[in-house]
Amino acid sequence: MDGLLGGSDVNQEKVGKAVEEWRAADHTRHEDNHNFFILALKLASAGCDEPTIRQILMEEAQWANTPADRTKQIPSTINSLKTYGHALA
Repeated sequence: MDGLLGGSDVNQEKVGKAVEEWRAADHTRHEDNHNFFILALKLASAGCDEPTIRQILMEEAQWANTPADRTKQIPSTINSLKTYGHALA
């Protein structure tokens, strides 16, 4: 995650907290799909642009119970953010 966040509009404290919460989540209870979306939502709310969100999600997928599934989920997660009204740069 280091070096990805630029610009003064990104709340890096919120980004760090979102990643920390994702990593601390119980990844064995079949809630990764929901938790991964929540991570993306928190990243968008912290001011991250779409490329940054994609990059962080790619890196954080490794923490999931099924990393390949989370990696495949990234495009639909980004689309869901847009659907729910989060403007992504």
